Amino acid sequence: MKSLIFAVRFLTVLPLGFKYNKDKNSTIFFPVAGLLLGIILAIANSLLADIIPEFLLNVILVVLLVILTGGLHLDGLADTIDGFYAGKDRDDVLRIMRDSHIGSMGVIGLICVVLLKIGFLQAVSSSVKFKALLIMPVLSRWSMVFALFLFDYAREQGKAKDFFTGLTWKKFFLSTLVAVIITYFVFEFKGLLLIFFVAFSTFIFGKGIKIKISGLTGDTLGAINEVNEVLILLFLCVVGEIIV
Repeated sequence: MKSLIFAVRFLTVLPLGFKYNKDKNSTIFFPVAGLLLGIILAIANSLLADIIPEFLLNVILVVLLVILTGGLHLDGLADTIDGFYAGKDRDDVLRIMRDSHIGSMGVIGLICVVLLKIGFLQAVSSSVKFKALLIMPVLSRWSMVFALFLFDYAREQGKAKDFFTGLTWKKFFLSTLVAVIITYFVFEFKGLLLIFFVAFSTFIFGKGIKIKISGLTGDTLGAINEVNEVLILLFLCVVGEIIV
């Protein structure tokens, strides 16, 4: 229970009334924290669908997700874009990513990601949208666990280092099992296609980051989460009717 509470508190701003120090076992429950976010989004969609226009509803849903997460992963995305755009070498990239100020390319990246989410939510079929809202936060947060498992930490020290060093085969397996079970209940066996797609995109994106800075950081994990949210919605726009 302690690990689950930390996972939810770390990945969301939901006030659970408990506060624990960093828990290395919390990665097991990252998909569960994502499911909680997905349930809130799906309920909001159901409650507002007959009240406000669809486009405005999709804007509200994306803004709601930003609020629920405190913009945690968007901040990582902006820092990653700034670092990779302006950095000349590994040390320069890491230095820029650690800078608390956001650059113009980071702002542009944030705008693009938010617009893509709104656009793909608008494009996804009505029969798929409810399930898309449920599964998107689940698998995007599992993708961070997968990236933690695949790649090393790029810095000597940092806030995310404990997550990298503390993730074992057992914890990764349990986190993946949780993600698979949730996906099965949403899409049944056809949902495995989506898991493989997310795993592939995570590997490709993470590999590109590793080539540049010899590993991953907390910021790049946030970027992986955001990219996968967009790609999951894109995937469901294209083949959602097939796997539902």
